[in-house]
Amino acid sequence: MLAAVFGLLFQALLSYHFGAGAETDAWFMSLSIYAFLGKFLMLSNVKSLALPVYRRLQASEPASAARLERRLLLWLGAGTGALSALLVLGAPVLVDALAPGYHGSQRDLTVALVRIRTPALAFLAVSTGGLVALEAAHRFGVTVTAQKLGPAVVSLALLAWMADRFGMVGVGWAGLAGGVAGGLVALVAMASLLRPGGPVPSAEGARRADVELRGIGRRWISFGGSNAATFVGEWAFRIAASLLPVGLFSAVLYGRMVHDLLHGAVNDSAQTVSLPRFAAAASAQGSGVVGQDSPAARVGEQLRESLGTLSAATLPLAAFVAVTAPWSVALLFGRGRFLADGMLGPSAVSLQLFAVAFLVQGVVQLLFSAAFASGRSELVNRVQIAGHLVRAAVLVPAVMAFSYVGLVGAQVAMNVLVLALLVGFSPQEWRLRPLQALKGMAGPGVRGTLVSTAVAVALHLAVALRLPEPLSVGTGRRLAVLAAAALGWLAVYGVLALVLGVPALRRLAARVRLTGAAVVLLAVWGAASPGGAAAQQTGGALLPADHWSRAVLEMLEAQGLTAVGASSAGPLEGTRVDRVLAAAEGARSTPWAGEALRTLRWEAAGPGALNFAGAAEAGVSSGRDWPGGRDGVWAGAAARVGGERLFAHVAAEAGPGRGAHVLVRAGVGVRLGRFALHGGRERVQLGGGASGGMVLSSLVPLDGLLLTTAEPFSAPLIGPVALSAGVFPMGRYEAVEDPWFALLRVAVHPAPWIEVGVSRAALMGGHFPGGSVPWDPRSYGPDSGSMEPGDVLGILLGRVTGFDDQVNALDVRASLARAGLPVLAYGEVALEDKDRSWGDGAVLAGVLVAPRTRTPVSFRYEYAAFGDPARWCAWCDTLPAFWYNHARFQSGWRVEDELLGHPLGGYGLQHLVGVTAFDPSLRLHLEVAGGRLRRDRWNLLEDTRPGWATWVRARGRMRWSRGLELRGEGAWERGDGGWSAGALRVSVAHLLGPPGRRVEAPAPSAR
Repeated sequence: MLAAVFGLLFQALLSYHFGAGAETDAWFMSLSIYAFLGKFLMLSNVKSLALPVYRRLQASEPASAARLERRLLLWLGAGTGALSALLVLGAPVLVDALAPGYHGSQRDLTVALVRIRTPALAFLAVSTGGLVALEAAHRFGVTVTAQKLGPAVVSLALLAWMADRFGMVGVGWAGLAGGVAGGLVALVAMASLLRPGGPVPSAEGARRADVELRGIGRRWISFGGSNAATFVGEWAFRIAASLLPVGLFSAVLYGRMVHDLLHGAVNDSAQTVSLPRFAAAASAQGSGVVGQDSPAARVGEQLRESLGTLSAATLPLAAFVAVTAPWSVALLFGRGRFLADGMLGPSAVSLQLFAVAFLVQGVVQLLFSAAFASGRSELVNRVQIAGHLVRAAVLVPAVMAFSYVGLVGAQVAMNVLVLALLVGFSPQEWRLRPLQALKGMAGPGVRGTLVSTAVAVALHLAVALRLPEPLSVGTGRRLAVLAAAALGWLAVYGVLALVLGVPALRRLAARVRLTGAAVVLLAVWGAASPGGAAAQQTGGALLPADHWSRAVLEMLEAQGLTAVGASSAGPLEGTRVDRVLAAAEGARSTPWAGEALRTLRWEAAGPGALNFAGAAEAGVSSGRDWPGGRDGVWAGAAARVGGERLFAHVAAEAGPGRGAHVLVRAGVGVRLGRFALHGGRERVQLGGGASGGMVLSSLVPLDGLLLTTAEPFSAPLIGPVALSAGVFPMGRYEAVEDPWFALLRVAVHPAPWIEVGVSRAALMGGHFPGGSVPWDPRSYGPDSGSMEPGDVLGILLGRVTGFDDQVNALDVRASLARAGLPVLAYGEVALEDKDRSWGDGAVLAGVLVAPRTRTPVSFRYEYAAFGDPARWCAWCDTLPAFWYNHARFQSGWRVEDELLGHPLGGYGLQHLVGVTAFDPSLRLHLEVAGGRLRRDRWNLLEDTRPGWATWVRARGRMRWSRGLELRGEGAWERGDGGWSAGALRVSVAHLLGPPGRRVEAPAPSAR
């Protein structure tokens, strides 16, 4: 889909600069001739013929499969290279044969563009052949990158750079560069097979590979009849296109671009994924009884399932595209030269016709895949001959009678004919023949798809007739109309499809847990409900997870002066913290709450539409065997721009051992109603206590997107609800290449004194090349597949795949102030992957005592344990869950030396006691914690810090009246075995309040 989007942007830019006229007709004709040459060479057929053979050889003798692939690439590269050279010389003859209606300068430009583009055929051939092995290994990302994404990105970048400075010839060179880039991507990915010194097949294996290669060549040649029919059909198409008035051919192909996006994202992807599945079904061992477990029956079963799923998606999608075609075309091309040429109407009509072609083509491509996988390539050959010959016969008369409508209509008619022939000649075991298909049509799933689509189309057509003309409104209004139509379409079709039992929707609903559905409904409820929140004072900027205000919030919660929950996750929402402190100040029972509020507003840029605050810092640090600990002098700076709707912050450090710089925090955000969207680098904590949460602690900076509730929204029965969700690429992770980290937390507050939260996070995706695991001597092989985009939602809502490692937790926080005790009690129960042992969990429990004194102070005790010390389920099995470890994610839940999960590192236990104190003016802040811990087998830090240890951590700050602040923090740990580790940082910072001192810095206390 991304590749198709880049293609759309390319065409939109092309239409803006060049419009729809003689030049663009020549460009599109050259592209059409290039595509014709690719079809003439039947490169897609070569891949479809070779993939099942390669897969079969790889299962028995991988070296023979590698030899087959190398020789296939050699023949394809040499053959197409020689042919490309001949075609460059014969380009004038080729253009005269395929575009006889082009004359003069239009013909000359078309010849030049064909000569420029033709050399890319060799790269296309090599990339197509190379993808045989990659698709057999389910490396579909390389497939899309080489054939779609890479060419689209390179072409778009070059066109954006050159605009119209070099004319249409420059656009031709951009297209060539895109084709070459795609071929190079495939060659790089195939380097392991092409590298000398690879596996050498036996003599029998080499002979077998050569025999199979000759067999592929013979079957490819057997497509000669189909190839000839393709030539005749494509020749007729280009003759008919050259007869159109100037500009109409371009208008047709502009309209086709939306179809190409859908076709590439849906149909091509479905065919790419289905071919290996069908091939595996055809080659699987079975009883061999015809009609029961024969290869044809197994392929038919897979085919019917794929057809049902694809149809349930493409039928409503095609109908929606047809209804909104004028708005789509106006949004993409309604400006510049294209608008002046007046081709909006023909483009919209063409898109509506191509929407029908998209629907039929998807089904045809799945049938082609099933035929190739089951060795019935003659079926494909037969129907292609008939389809192309019929299209060739009707094309020119149709164009002469109906102009551009006849050109597109003939294409749609050919697709319908090919589909009918495929179904009519399909094997009986596939159960697709007319009488068998009619029986299947009686099923509730098919009826549901048809009825729900028909009702949704009728409703949207009724709305479309009442909308203004797309050209009478601006670009923003066009986008708004399309977005509203899409949301309405999803609502109408989705509800009807679910009620009427469409299989794809039913399966999706079954995967979404009740809790997930509740989260979505509550989010919609809260976003749609009217406001009522207090005015924002500090803007929406995030506060660090370890900000001093967290300790203040915990004291207020323990004393019952504010609702429980604001301190349970990090980073802290500046707006929410401001509101809590303002409410506590209003109670006037805690004088230091007002000091905390004024300090926060002074630090966070104060009230107003836009304000700035910053800090400069310099200090010294020392570290020994401690993550992030370094010796030397360092300097840092931070800045924050805060507003009610837009906000940004950045903090960076530089010094010895840190390279050029270290980005500590950075991000931009926007307030969206009750929600806030943040992008950048942030340390995130979900639940937990003083030393972090079981799912995620704020030790590792994550780069990505984070969605939070700046103001919890109210839901019936369960009260305020807070949500955090984020997705972060993990480029620094080892072993697995480029995985992702995703998190989700939902916290509900049935009463002001209690919060119940559910947290989960997952390391997922990427590519694992294989290897051994520290806690398992076996060697694991590389990934045999890849994660699909649809898996992400399922993982966040509880589904387990082979490409993720999940941690889940349930936590509760409660204030005992109503019982007369200034105590905040909290607890957390966690599990590592739901398919592991339920009896091998983790627990965290703690109490924080905050007596009501003039000086804010709190005392804490906390217990954390994994494995045996945490066992809470006596009747569960005790198989190890391998906390924070996974066969695929060998580095565990950590990035470099820093842990993602609880600082204990997994198996073991920890006792913590601590004290936090402020002076009444909050200019002095000190936190000290320490205790005993034990790290057991399979702990992430077992190798460097095993067994029992004693530890101490402390941090503090002291501020003077003019914004100068002395800061310090340190940590030390010593094991009973004699090892030790520690780190220390001391610095001086200068805080800069808002310009004009709109919020005064807090005055020193009288004491």
